[in-house]
Amino acid sequence: MAPAKGGVFATPPTQSEKNLAICWEVLTGCLYPATFKFSEVTIRQIETISRKGQNMTKVKVPERIGWYLSGFVDGEGSFNVSLRKKPDYKVGWQPVLSFNVSQRERTILALMKRHFGCGIIKRRKDGLYSYDVTNPRAIQEKIIPFFEKYGFLSANKKKNFSLFKRIVKLMAEKPIIFALANPIP
Repeated sequence: MAPAKGGVFATPPTQSEKNLAICWEVLTGCLYPATFKFSEVTIRQIETISRKGQNMTKVKVPERIGWYLSGFVDGEGSFNVSLRKKPDYKVGWQPVLSFNVSQRERTILALMKRHFGCGIIKRRKDGLYSYDVTNPRAIQEKIIPFFEKYGFLSANKKKNFSLFKRIVKLMAEKPIIFALANPIP
């Protein structure tokens, strides 16, 4: 739909056009052809918090972007815990936490990376792009709180996320279980 004279639509925009405008604004930092005014939406609002003397950033995502990302991850994302054989660990295995989403196009993955402020985007051998977060602290302080706020609709994703949260919590509360047998100085 083309804007009428003065950059204002002659008829109200459809929801698809609004969604396109929001994505455009988030990705480029500017409003879609001067037609919408999303003054309440900021690209990324950051609130500084302090934890054990270290500054961390807690990302605040605009509501509609938060629900969009949550719905996208509900269908396309995964929360994983894998074990790597590590003879220098007390139990002989290193647990590895991972949150990831894979897609043919990089656009939505870049949106996630921008709002979460962590993780990497890489191109896999099969040609898909993958957004991965494996840093336990980022998972605990950014990923989990985000999906607690913007929950999932599917029962399966809710169950997997709940189990993932329990494992992350256990790893944070009982680090001795996962510690190195011979810590490196």
